[in-house]
Amino acid sequence: MNYKCKYDQVKLELAHRYNEELKRVDLEDIYSDDYHSGIFLAAPHESYFSGGMKVFIIGQETRGWMSNECEAKQRQPITLNGIRTSMESTLHFNLKSPGTSKFRQFYKVASKRLCINSFNPSNAALWSNQFCVSYKGKNALKSPKFNAIQNLSFQLLRAQFEILKPDIAIFTTGHGRDDYLKQCFTTYETVQIHKPKRLWEFMVGDVRCFRTNHPTWGGSNQFLREAVKYAATI
Repeated sequence: MNYKCKYDQVKLELAHRYNEELKRVDLEDIYSDDYHSGIFLAAPHESYFSGGMKVFIIGQETRGWMSNECEAKQRQPITLNGIRTSMESTLHFNLKSPGTSKFRQFYKVASKRLCINSFNPSNAALWSNQFCVSYKGKNALKSPKFNAIQNLSFQLLRAQFEILKPDIAIFTTGHGRDDYLKQCFTTYETVQIHKPKRLWEFMVGDVRCFRTNHPTWGGSNQFLREAVKYAATI
């Protein structure tokens, strides 16, 4: 099977899995107020399968997302078509210039470095987030509906790992969120703590993972570079 056929098949499989997970959650409870963003649904670019290395770059949560298009936020029934539209919106947004976004600047650099054999290295890594919904344009942890957001986010992230089968995942979530990583991936195994609180290397199944600081933290550059350097040697 060539990578184009595989891409189409796997992206559809991921959309169906998202559909299943979204319908297991009481979304009306999350969206009982207007303070939550739409649901971020990660989607691989076609170039994800074109190189030898499959990579995830994972942030915290978006400040805002699909406020007018998200079916759940608009209190509409979840549909497979709506999910696929949301995934296409993610792809379209990620093709844009990163502008002043420190996270997306890092995403482009890391993707280009790690997916060098892809036909589109700057966009070949999967852009995902630890939490799929933000609260008041900020940290999802502060939401009174955090338990529901956490549960949904974990299910979506695990689905991405299971279906897309990355070789490498870089989490730019900061050490303050390590407990949530451990709750999401209960079978993780530490490989090495390169720098306490700054750079942690661990395995989730066959996936080599690195957790470092978010790019908005002033001292993050050194550890972001080191995460990419170690990942490039895999």
